[in-house]
Amino acid sequence: MSKPGQSPRTVMGDWLVAVLLRRLEVRRQLSARLNSGRPGWDDDEAAVAAAACELAMRACFGTGYDVRDVTAFAARLREASGENLGGGLMRLEALLRSALGEVDVDVTGIPLDVRVPAHVLATGGAFHQLGFGERRIRELVVEAEALVFERGGSPPLAGR
Repeated sequence: MSKPGQSPRTVMGDWLVAVLLRRLEVRRQLSARLNSGRPGWDDDEAAVAAAACELAMRACFGTGYDVRDVTAFAARLREASGENLGGGLMRLEALLRSALGEVDVDVTGIPLDVRVPAHVLATGGAFHQLGFGERRIRELVVEAEALVFERGGSPPLAGR
């Protein structure tokens, strides 16, 4: 668990907080630093988005969830986003179920350019549903970064 008041340590963590808090100018500035300034997503940065989604989904659904609730959540997200998310409802639901720890869901064929936006959208949707404010959002992003580092990832540090 992160300590209250901590800030993210990575560019991706800062970017996620900016996205989730709808800080468009900060998001724009940080976007130029993602993936070393190249188009697309870095695997380690994408892992931060995935870990944040895992934490958000577990906070939202707990361990004894009904898969129909996940399907309904995915449908609401897709409808609210107005985006296809590169594969539609089935891919989004698979990513959410995988984030919840289901092992019988195969998401290996879903590219990063689909995964990252879906993970970010789901994280934001869960945080909104749970009524999380800035402090809790920051704490969860810091926790997500810690998970990625524990798993051997190395997303670029923010280097304030």
